[in-house]
Amino acid sequence: MNKLENMRKLAGKVVIWLCFIVTFEANGQAPYGSFIDYKVLPNLDTLVLNRSYGDWWFGIYTNGLFSLNFGDLLIPERPYLPISDTLNRLLLHKSKNSYNVTFGLIGEYVPKGSHWGGTVKLALLDKRWIESNAELSPEHTYSLVLDFRSIVFSPSVRYNFSIEGLHTFAGFDLEYFFSDKSKLQEVEIKKEGERLVTDWVLPASPKQFRFGMHIGAGWDLLFLNVAKIARIHWKPFISLHYGTVVFDGYNSKLNSFGIRGGVALAFSFDDITSELRKYDSTYVKPPEAIVQAPPTVRRGVNFSGFERTPLFASIELSMVPLSQVSGEVTMSEEEKVQGEVKVVETPEKPTVKPNQKIVLQGYTRADLT
Repeated sequence: MNKLENMRKLAGKVVIWLCFIVTFEANGQAPYGSFIDYKVLPNLDTLVLNRSYGDWWFGIYTNGLFSLNFGDLLIPERPYLPISDTLNRLLLHKSKNSYNVTFGLIGEYVPKGSHWGGTVKLALLDKRWIESNAELSPEHTYSLVLDFRSIVFSPSVRYNFSIEGLHTFAGFDLEYFFSDKSKLQEVEIKKEGERLVTDWVLPASPKQFRFGMHIGAGWDLLFLNVAKIARIHWKPFISLHYGTVVFDGYNSKLNSFGIRGGVALAFSFDDITSELRKYDSTYVKPPEAIVQAPPTVRRGVNFSGFERTPLFASIELSMVPLSQVSGEVTMSEEEKVQGEVKVVETPEKPTVKPNQKIVLQGYTRADLT
């Protein structure tokens, strides 16, 4: 139960992290992959090829699968006896985590400038190798190898982030089991010290079909430019997988949580538009600029040095000395009164000429006599 609980917590954290990325990068889109090639023709015309990514990508992929196996695994003690026989007990086996390598084909639809796309993967050989053991006593043990072979069809929807090539995807897994090579080994140590090993072919097969779901992320990186007409992408990816029960024989409920990490190589033919630029025979190349020294200079062009400029304007400022006050002069009361007295000047008397008309303002007759 602890293993199952830890697996559920891990899956929950990963799903929350992926949902956060999708929300944060909500302005993403598939890259255009714009590229320009120039080709000079024999008649000196120039052919300009404007290339961009194609919408369809096809290739192969491989990945490693790490499976966290959990659930009840019940195996009969004596496989050669019918399961209804009272002497044939069901032993509870402890399953171990397993590893696997898968090869397959991949196809993608990634329209340029779009947020969304689609991916289809077909695993041609998906091998599940699960080991377990059970113990009747320290001298009497059982070890089991569940060896299942399957084909997995995985369609998914992808969302493109704003970082070129970075994307996330989610979809379904339809798994068909077509082969079973499971074996059960019994090891018994006799009192005399003799070790007796017996191998049994376990007549137990997994469910023929298994339905699952997956979520993951990948990155499309340019790997190769092919003959100026196609490009190959190198696509590392990682994904999480979970589904229905893998093995339900003998009332077992064995299931697994898988983590896949791998790489795909996919190619696509470019969308190409061409433009022909005619050769201009009247074109004259502009003259090159030549630095010439005056005739009086015999040693070429001289460099007089750099002009000095202050780093800060305050550096060029100088100090102005201030006069110092040696003492304070006090004023007497009489000087203060004289300073406050306002001096009023008497206006000058006008000079009167004969037969002149004068308009007097502000004067009396006594002032004119």
